[in-house]
Amino acid sequence: MEERASDGAVKRQRATIVESTLTNVDVVSQLASFLHAEDLCQVKATCKALGSDEDATANGLSIADEAARRLYLGASDEEKAKLPRHDGESWTEL
Repeated sequence: MEERASDGAVKRQRATIVESTLTNVDVVSQLASFLHAEDLCQVKATCKALGSDEDATANGLSIADEAARRLYLGASDEEKAKLPRHDGESWTEL
């Protein structure tokens, strides 16, 4: 029984590490660089922790929007010209 309690503690510790990692906008931005744009929009729509503006952590944006903003700002001028940003648009609405 003691071994199971220890396994549970290890699982909780791993879950805590993953959760704290996903609140780091630098980590999420790096992970977002591997996603297609529609996948990042899906993350924002389905994951409250990453997509909620209520818990904005970066520049008043959700973590998903901040990741999209960083990807857009890192794009070449040619890429930006193909996907112009309009006033009032969120970063995941591009």
